[in-house]
Parts: sequence; C-alpha cells; structure tokens
Amino acid sequence: MILVETTTGEVRDLDTEWEQLRDQAEMLRPRRPETPLELDALLRDLEDMGFAIADFLRAVNDARYDAEVAYSNAQNAALARHSETARSVTLARAMAELDASDAHAALLHTKAVFHHAEDINRALGRKHFGLMNTNKGIQGMTSNWHRRTP
Repeated sequence: MILVETTTGEVRDLDTEWEQLRDQAEMLRPRRPETPLELDALLRDLEDMGFAIADFLRAVNDARYDAEVAYSNAQNAALARHSETARSVTLARAMAELDASDAHAALLHTKAVFHHAEDINRALGRKHFGLMNTNKGIQGMTSNWHRRTP
C-alpha cells in the first residue's frame, strides 16, 4: 500500500511501515519489568508505541477509503462496460466483479492491516493500564511505609 500524504506530499509505503511497527510492538510484548525504573521505562515505551500506531491507523484509514473508492470505481466501470452488450444483468455484474477482483483484494488487504493494527493498539493499551495499576500499587507501598502504625 502506497499512500501520498495530502498535506506534506510525503510518500509512505504502509506495508513496510506496518512490518516495522508490528515488530516493535512484538518486542514490547515479552518485557517484564523487575524494578520501578524498568516499569517506568516500559510505560513510556508503550505510550510512544501507542502514538506511533495511532498515526499509522490514521494513514491506513485514509488508504482504506482510497481502496474502497478504487474498488467501487473499477466495479462500476466494468459493470458499465459489460452492460453495453445484450448480456443479462446477473452476468454483467459477475463479470464486473471478476474484473474488479484486484481492487477488491487490495481493499481486503488494507482492511486486514487496519484491523490488525487496531487489535495491537488495544493490546498495548491493556498492558499499559495494567502496568499503571501495578505502578500505583508500588508507589503506594514505597511512599506510605512511614505512615503505618506498628
């Protein structure tokens, strides 16, 4: 998937960008912090990854809409072309779907990447919130120890 940013003119290869983001997210998955400093570093890494994936989701959503328009245009053009002859509507529609199959495959690929990125973003968010609760417990234990009565 190639996307040209309308505001900056930047050309983005979303498939390559997705592979890099997915690999970075997978590297965060097995990390288990042992100290409060490691926990803080992991929380910051998860937050940074969340922002990167949110930006990627916006770009993929734009590409998804572009793919939907391309598929619709390809199918409508093929339907108009096949309807010019004395074919039945059913046959013309089937031939149009066949002609637009490449655009449909591109649309399905873009949707799959979008949904996978959404799922990874949700998983990172759940891990982030779980670690925040753990961090809150650690902070409570370490900062309130002097307030407890014997």
